[in-house]
Amino acid sequence: SAFTVYALRLGGNTMNSINKKNVDIQTLAEAAVCALFGLFLFKLTFTDAFLSYLTPRMKPWLFFTALVMLLWAFSAVKSAFAGQHSLAPTASAVILIPFILLLLPRSQIDINSLSYAPGIGRASVQSSPAQSTIKNNPFITVPAQTLTQSDEAASQADSEAARKRASFLAGYDEKNKTIAIDNEEFLQWVDLIYKYPFEFEDYRITVTGMMFHDPQFMGEQEFIPARLLMVCCAADLIPYGLVCRYNGVDTLEKGEWLSVTGKIIVGEYHGNPEAQVQVESITKAQPFDAYVYPQ
Repeated sequence: SAFTVYALRLGGNTMNSINKKNVDIQTLAEAAVCALFGLFLFKLTFTDAFLSYLTPRMKPWLFFTALVMLLWAFSAVKSAFAGQHSLAPTASAVILIPFILLLLPRSQIDINSLSYAPGIGRASVQSSPAQSTIKNNPFITVPAQTLTQSDEAASQADSEAARKRASFLAGYDEKNKTIAIDNEEFLQWVDLIYKYPFEFEDYRITVTGMMFHDPQFMGEQEFIPARLLMVCCAADLIPYGLVCRYNGVDTLEKGEWLSVTGKIIVGEYHGNPEAQVQVESITKAQPFDAYVYPQ
């Protein structure tokens, strides 16, 4: 038809015009891919979807990366009209790989595929009733008390420090000696209880997490209602939580979400005191897709 002929002629004239201007199609393609990748990184940053891959402190760097990608795209568009080069489709394909991977459906990593590293997941504690310090645990946010204090002064300082930190956390009832760990403050509570095990001895605690048991570092009657802790990125996820003592560990399903209630006791691990939970009751809990991140 006359319309078809007109469209073909118009398309031909347009392509001739582009060729005369020596437009680099390859560079335009790379610019488009960079722009798409940059915009997608912006989306991940502003919606907090990036937290499935990186810790919150990486947000500024992710924003910076997205901005650089967009600047590269803008620069490539300008240079596309500067000259003609041979086409290399594989170059754009390589840039597309991380973009495509990020578009794939995501799910929380299976906790049963992970294991503890000694002195990281299960805190190695060296302490006395008067004073407790955490050894080889990089996630503790409060420094240990100095060893120059007397036992009595150290014990009082520990008690005051523990109560002060606990007073800022939800679920703390000093009068009734109960702790209900909120999901948003899981890491803060675990750190605090490991830091000061004697200060929270005999407290009744409720904590929620995934059932995790690693026979390499736990006894047959021990498990952890764990959360996955991300130090830098998803590649370094480790299970983290309070060690619980329970006679029916073999009846629990690995990876299932549990709400555990019990009394905090001071047990022993490799000759050192360790905060543990003597389980009184266990109920199934609603799972949620969220990691915990050290500050």
